Amino acid sequence: MDRATLFTAVLGRNALRRAALLPPLDVRAEYRRVVAEAAWREYERRCSAEADALARCRAEAVAECRKRFGPTFDTRNSGSRILVARETDRRFSEHMAKVLGTAPPVVPARHPVVYGSARGTPG
Repeated sequence: MDRATLFTAVLGRNALRRAALLPPLDVRAEYRRVVAEAAWREYERRCSAEADALARCRAEAVAECRKRFGPTFDTRNSGSRILVARETDRRFSEHMAKVLGTAPPVVPARHPVVYGSARGTPG
């Protein structure tokens, strides 16, 4: 990931917005978001290279559920799929943390919602 190229792209987008008479971007926030998205894409690329580990994590999750809920545990209903998916994600995240030596990157929301911000201060 070339941070200089990403910064130049953000500045270019800001110049286009100025030319179109739109409000300018918050360059710092936008740059942080673009860098985080690039880090996430790199993380996804590395995860896709570990497809065999993902399949193993899913098989282990299904086996654990069958041991826990009985041999008739079926992965065709929505509750079972959610349970297996959550356990698979947890196991695969642990695997990737060992492989990469770090947690997955966090991408900030483009338009975060701040609950309660419309209320006035208590008086």
